[in-house]
Amino acid sequence: MALTVDEPNFLDNVLHYGLFLGALFQLVCIFAVIVLPKSDYEEERNEGEEDVKDQSSGRSPLQAHSHQQLASSKKYRKEKKKHR
Repeated sequence: MALTVDEPNFLDNVLHYGLFLGALFQLVCIFAVIVLPKSDYEEERNEGEEDVKDQSSGRSPLQAHSHQQLASSKKYRKEKKKHR
């Protein structure tokens, strides 16, 4: 009544080491997101967008963002209605 454990075959080995490799890749990606600084391009782009929104609407960035979401959802509903 002893249990026998089969020796791992090729597919078992690929699955076993593939899971470790996938976990290592995820850890490297998470580490890169946390540690690496923003690029100059992203910082300039974000600053430029905030300046344009603030100047054109006279709203705070939070109000401008919520207004933009509302406008885009209304536009989506109109387009969806047109396609009926």
